[in-house]
Amino acid sequence: MTNTNYFVQCGQIYIRHYLGYPYSAIGKNVWSDSTHNYVAQDFNIGYGENHSMKFALGYLGSGYGWFMSCTDYSSQIYDEFDESYATGLYLIDNKSTSIFLENYNLNSTPPWYTGFPYYLSVSFAARVKNGVLGAWGTESKENYDAWGYQQTQNVITGSLTNYQTASWYLPNVLPGAFY
Repeated sequence: MTNTNYFVQCGQIYIRHYLGYPYSAIGKNVWSDSTHNYVAQDFNIGYGENHSMKFALGYLGSGYGWFMSCTDYSSQIYDEFDESYATGLYLIDNKSTSIFLENYNLNSTPPWYTGFPYYLSVSFAARVKNGVLGAWGTESKENYDAWGYQQTQNVITGSLTNYQTASWYLPNVLPGAFY
């Protein structure tokens, strides 16, 4: 979220198709923003299980706007979307500027995470503040179900502060939940 409340985001989504057999698990590398009504848009980089990925967003300066990018280090592929309609000069410090996992799968039978690794790990979280690249500063681990109620499942282990690694344990991620 920028300082003018413009929404910019990029990362992965995990979809489980329940039509037909066998059930299929699909991951996608996506970006979204206010201009596109918060709807995930595909990067031109396919999902690869256990690939080392980097997602970044940032402000390019006056006249250039914001960018959202995806790098697949395993396949050595890069894609970027430049958003000239975005407003604001910097990202704000609040929960709308975060590292997150959202589960849009509402069906739990069979388990929605079948076909994905049980652990999804994130590391080397960094941000630019006042023009300086630095480690992710503070964190708050919160778990909510699809109805907005905070849950107590042990989903996230580790920490993203100071370039550490955090992991999400998918079997404990509730259908329709966000973390």
